Amino acid sequence: TSSSSVGKVGGKAVKEALKYYKQSAALGYAPASSLLGDLYFYGKDETRDWNEARTHLEKVLEDTDEDEGEDAYVRMRALRKLGSIAAWEGGDSATATATATATTATSGARDYLTEALATCRTHLGGNFAFLLSHDPPGDFYSHLEAEAKIADDHE
Repeated sequence: TSSSSVGKVGGKAVKEALKYYKQSAALGYAPASSLLGDLYFYGKDETRDWNEARTHLEKVLEDTDEDEGEDAYVRMRALRKLGSIAAWEGGDSATATATATATTATSGARDYLTEALATCRTHLGGNFAFLLSHDPPGDFYSHLEAEAKIADDHE
């Protein structure tokens, strides 16, 4: 998925924001990597790309410390999404190979989600349901378009 197709969603403002998110992520700013992961995780149609989402979400884990409370929220969100991707990629269990793949994916998903819950319990008061509600409901792109419209209205 190219950044130009993603940038068309909300116009110039979103394209410009993506440029800065990518620069910030490259400098190790985990919240920027998290937002890029969201963009591809929640993408619509041609812009949903789990491989691209995984790349950015794994960068969140690289750029944060599991023992730092300040990193907990962004880590927990990345771990939860990585667990979802692993589970969704489990495949069809119609064959022995697919069953082995599904078992591996389920195990990977369980590992990510277990770590997300542990992070939540250790650093975030254990309120996993509250934290889940902080992901945007519905279509992520509608949120970007609304933000672009607000920004355009204020120019």
